[in-house]
Amino acid sequence: MGIKHQEKDLSISIMRFISMCMIVAYHFFLRYDYDSLGWFASGVNVFLCISGFLYAKKDISDDINFIRRSFKKILFDYYIYIILLIPFYFLFAPDYINIKQAVATFFFVSLVGLEHFWFIPYMLACYAITPLLSKFCAKLHRFDNRQFLGILICTMAVIEIILTLFIERFDPSRIFCYVLPFMISHRLQSSKLTMKTVLMWLIPICLILAVFMPGVTSQLEGYFSAIYGKIFKYSISFFGVTGFFIFYEIFKKIKLNESSIMRKLLSFSDKYSYDVYLTHHVYIGKPFWISTIFESVFLNITFILILIAISGWLLKSIANRLSKAFRKLQGNAISKDVNTGLSG
Repeated sequence: MGIKHQEKDLSISIMRFISMCMIVAYHFFLRYDYDSLGWFASGVNVFLCISGFLYAKKDISDDINFIRRSFKKILFDYYIYIILLIPFYFLFAPDYINIKQAVATFFFVSLVGLEHFWFIPYMLACYAITPLLSKFCAKLHRFDNRQFLGILICTMAVIEIILTLFIERFDPSRIFCYVLPFMISHRLQSSKLTMKTVLMWLIPICLILAVFMPGVTSQLEGYFSAIYGKIFKYSISFFGVTGFFIFYEIFKKIKLNESSIMRKLLSFSDKYSYDVYLTHHVYIGKPFWISTIFESVFLNITFILILIAISGWLLKSIANRLSKAFRKLQGNAISKDVNTGLSG
């Protein structure tokens, strides 16, 4: 095995569920022009934080196998969804698609109504650097916490420079939401750092940013406004990371009965949150926005939420069945090779 799995963390499950709800709610708010509630979009950043925090706990013994399995986890369900959905565009929304656009979706170029697929390349990038990041973090244990903090800042600066220079239209501040929790989580596992110390670092910086960032906005123009824009993006990501660690500690105190409704909702989120993310937006954005089934807005939203839940479950079920079928075929092929002497 290339990866050692960790037991489920209830605190992580709660944050995953809340993040899923925030993302779906955010797209509803956009549809109903509640732009002032745009901070709900930070649910995506929390997903990146969760991934970074958890993947730091994995013992990666085979880099290639880790990347292969991680990519498969993201891409398999994604491609199944695209293959199933594209015919609906051609049949019911031909003005929103052509052959070139259909092919481009396989390379993460979003169609109208699927703009949220920007998330996929970011997750792939994070998984691709994880083995190297894990080895790098293991070498940092000999440094004290102050030195570690300096190295952490330098690491983010290097990632910023590399991505800005070589990957166009890629926002490094998104990667920050994965790398920072990863490096902190890795050090927490080594007992070189405590959660109390982490919060003592993060909270004061957040308070400073919250006080000074709004006032700086009106003072910077021209070239400096571009610098401010970069700082602002990192500030948003930093708020997300800080919130992640704060609520992680808060939710650790929650105890839930195994048979409770909330526990069942968390179980659904743990299994299907990614597939819900993939499928939800098509019902909320153009061209398949469902808004007139019922006269009541509440009933329309409820109906869409039910469709989203069913779609997420259905996509995951199809993906699991196909994955099992492919593994069975592969096993039969290997068995046949052994029986005929073709395996060497």
